[in-house]
Amino acid sequence: MDGFVHAQYGKVVRVAPNKYSIDDPAACKLIYGFGAPLKKSTWYSMASDPKIGPNHNLFSVQDREMHAAMRKRQAGFYSMTSIKTYEPFVDECVSVFLEQFDRISKSGEIIDLQIWLQSYALDAISQMTYGVRHGLVDNGARDPDKHMQWLWDLQYFMTLGGLTFPWGLPLLLLRYGSIFSGAMKFVDRLDKQAEEKFDNGTVKETALDDGRPVTFFEKVLKARNANAEDFEKYHIGSSTNANMLAGSDTTSIALSSIMYHSLKSTHVWKRLREELNEAISNGSVTQPITFEQAQNLHYFQCVLKEALRVHPSIGLPMWRLIPQGGMEIGGTFFPESTWIGINPWVAHHNKEVFGNDIDVFNPDRWDANTTPKPKLDQMAAYSLAFGAGSRTCIGKNVSILEMNKLIPELVRRYDFDLLQPDKEPEIENNWFVKQKHINVRVQPAQ
Repeated sequence: MDGFVHAQYGKVVRVAPNKYSIDDPAACKLIYGFGAPLKKSTWYSMASDPKIGPNHNLFSVQDREMHAAMRKRQAGFYSMTSIKTYEPFVDECVSVFLEQFDRISKSGEIIDLQIWLQSYALDAISQMTYGVRHGLVDNGARDPDKHMQWLWDLQYFMTLGGLTFPWGLPLLLLRYGSIFSGAMKFVDRLDKQAEEKFDNGTVKETALDDGRPVTFFEKVLKARNANAEDFEKYHIGSSTNANMLAGSDTTSIALSSIMYHSLKSTHVWKRLREELNEAISNGSVTQPITFEQAQNLHYFQCVLKEALRVHPSIGLPMWRLIPQGGMEIGGTFFPESTWIGINPWVAHHNKEVFGNDIDVFNPDRWDANTTPKPKLDQMAAYSLAFGAGSRTCIGKNVSILEMNKLIPELVRRYDFDLLQPDKEPEIENNWFVKQKHINVRVQPAQ
C-alpha cells in the first residue's frame, strides 16, 4: 500500500515520472479546495465522449470555470430536496431485495453478498434515473448480459488509458474497444426505454407536479424544455449516463464494506441491532425506514463513516496538474505540468489524523459524544471517500440514500454468517477498489 511507502519516505513520494503521491492534510485544501488553481489531469479525459471532448461531463471536464457552470446547472438534480423525491424508487428496490432475502434465509443457501449488493446498487440507480429497474435483483442477482462486468471493464479501460494517454490509447482501443462499446450500448438501451416511456404518453414530461415520484431523467427533460441552449452547451443530458457508469460500483463497494466489517466485528452488528430495536420500540423508526430516520441512528452513521474510511471506493491518487509557473506545496516545489494527487487509501490510513489504530474497524472514533469536535473536524476534512472541494462527487447524496435505506433493513431482518471470517475479501483495484467473494449464509434474525 502507498501508505506504507509514505510512512517510510514522508509526505511526498514520486511514484512515476512526473507523478507524485501526497499524504499531507494541510496540502489537501491547496490541491482540492475551493479556489485551488490546480485542474484535473488528462487522466480524466478518458471518461469523456471522444466525439465531444473532455468538457462534456462533470467528471472529465478540466476547465474549472466550465466545471463550475456545469455543476451549477445540475446541482438541483442531486440536492437533498431532490434526493427525497427519489426515495420511493429506492423503497421499491429495497422491497424486491428483501423478498429475495426472505427466500434465501429460509433455504439456507450460500450467497456472494458482494454480487447481491452490486445488483441492488445498479437496480436502484437505474430506477431513480429512468424509472426502469434493470432487474438484476429480481433475477436472483444474475446478470446474463454481463452489464456489471462491462461497467467494471470500462473503468479498467479508462484507467489504463488515462495513465498512458495519448501514446497508449491506440493499443487499448485495439484490445478493449469492444468493452467500451458494450457499456455504451447498455446505457443507450436504458435511454431508449425511458424515451419510449415518455413518447407514448405514459409519463407527461412537462407535468411533474402531480404528486408522484419524479425520476432523474424527467428532471433532465424538464431542464431541456426550459432552456434547450443551456442544456446543449453544458451537456446536462450526459448526467444520466454518468449516474449509471459511476453510481453502481462506488455504492456497492461502500455497501460491501459496511456489511463485511460489521459482520466480522460481531459486537458492531450487535450494537447496530440494539440501536435499531430501541428506535423501533420508541417509534422513531417505521417500516420501511425513511432516509431521515436512518440518518438519526447515531451509531449506524458512525459505522457508515468508518466503513468508508477503511475501504474507500477510490484506490489511486486523484490526479491534479500543477499550473503554469510551478507551485510549492508542503515545502516542496513542483514544476508546472507535474501530476500530484492524494490517494484516499493513503489519506484514510494517516495515523496523525485517524489514530494509531488505523487498521482497526472502529466506528467509535466518529462518536461525537466521546471524540472532541476539533478531532472530528480534522478527520472529516481528510475523509476523501467522495473526493474533496469543488470536485466532490455530485452524486454523493444518492449513494448515501441507497446505503441508509438498505442496511438498517438487513440489520432488522437477518443474521449473516461469514463463511471465512478470518480471511480478508479478495480485492481488485482499477481506480475503484472492488471486493470479491464475500460469501455468507443468511438466516432470519433471532
